[in-house]
Amino acid sequence: MNRAEFMKELESLLQDISEAERAEALQYYNDYFDDAGKDNEDIIIRELGSPWRVAGIIRESIDGTAGGRGTSAGEFTEQGYEDHRYEKTPDMPQTVHKKDYDPKSRRLLLIIVAIFAIALLPIGLGGLGTVFGIIVALIAIFFSMGIVSVALMIGGGITFIVGLTRAVVWLPEAIVTCGMGLILFAVGLVLLAVSIFVYKKAIPRIVRWAVSIGRRFLKRGGERDE
Repeated sequence: MNRAEFMKELESLLQDISEAERAEALQYYNDYFDDAGKDNEDIIIRELGSPWRVAGIIRESIDGTAGGRGTSAGEFTEQGYEDHRYEKTPDMPQTVHKKDYDPKSRRLLLIIVAIFAIALLPIGLGGLGTVFGIIVALIAIFFSMGIVSVALMIGGGITFIVGLTRAVVWLPEAIVTCGMGLILFAVGLVLLAVSIFVYKKAIPRIVRWAVSIGRRFLKRGGERDE
């Protein structure tokens, strides 16, 4: 049974009372449903019980105030019609909030979330710092490779020149020295080529990856602040 059906049946059951009293009673319970909110209509219906029961309470209140059957035992209040004879009845109307949650529980939940956020923030910052530290270390290693490659090429060139000057003194020594110089130069050249490849390919990707991580972290932080 929904609200419309409940009120229609209640109106039908109150046909034997005056029009003014019927209108006042129906208006009271319509207002009671409105105050509780549409989402709580089922709860109100369960608490009121059947339309027959509500109609009986209304008649008793009218008969009591009219002097037909004695003094009224109850009155209409913000919590519904209260009658001390029905105080122990489990299905009497009770105050129903428009929202089916406790604001204190919500505040407690927000406090718990805030505590977890504060506790996890240093961990998140530490992890982010570790990631950026690794990125900086990798970039430093790549630049060091370039410096080492240039140093090997320079050292190889100098060794080759020294080997040429030793040719007039002892030819076998000159050949070995020149060979070592060429080897050092070749190693440096290969390392330089690898460094250039890394600079062009790996470093831009690492930088983009770092920027992407930073943006995600800032975005999540902004969502938590909101």
